[in-house]
Amino acid sequence: MNYYYTSGYSAATIQGVAAHELGHAIGLGHAGGCVLMTAYTSTRNSCGVFGPTNDDNNGTIALY
Repeated sequence: MNYYYTSGYSAATIQGVAAHELGHAIGLGHAGGCVLMTAYTSTRNSCGVFGPTNDDNNGTIALY
């Protein structure tokens, strides 16, 4: 994570970005909707998603 991009973010938003990037690290790709793996931080924020949702958990289970 690059502080240059996250310096103005709230703690919750930084948590969501970190969790999203960890999702990529375990093999998850981008998904649409109010899920952790949506491509847009603004969507996660407006949905109040700062950690894995059921869809993200199901994606992880499908991979492993």
